[in-house]
Amino acid sequence: MSKKSISLVVVALAAIVLAACQPTFPEDAAATATQQGSKVLIDWPAATPYAVEDPVVGYEVYVDQSLVTTISPSFTRCLLQGLSAGTDYDVEVLAVDLEDHISSTLLVEFTTPLVDDSANPLDCNPAGD
Repeated sequence: MSKKSISLVVVALAAIVLAACQPTFPEDAAATATQQGSKVLIDWPAATPYAVEDPVVGYEVYVDQSLVTTISPSFTRCLLQGLSAGTDYDVEVLAVDLEDHISSTLLVEFTTPLVDDSANPLDCNPAGD
């Protein structure tokens, strides 16, 4: 094997090891979006940490690829406000553990009805289960 081939193998193995150390969502998990007037309730299942010593410390919520908020691991839903009427949105939820390992992404897409809430800042506030 050439040095270049060995380097590629080492990089690939490192990526596999790092991916294995991340928090995970249940298999076939999905986030959901439920319209509540001008707001949208985003729900997701709890993530499982890779190891007990690396607990999940939060969920990052992105709207159209911009970080909107980080939610405590005590919550698995948030109420999204500040949405424009009749607009398509992509919301991504990622779990983060104590060592800053990041899970795979849960994605939910939706279109808001013709109810405008854009006068409020874009935010996702934790909601009780």
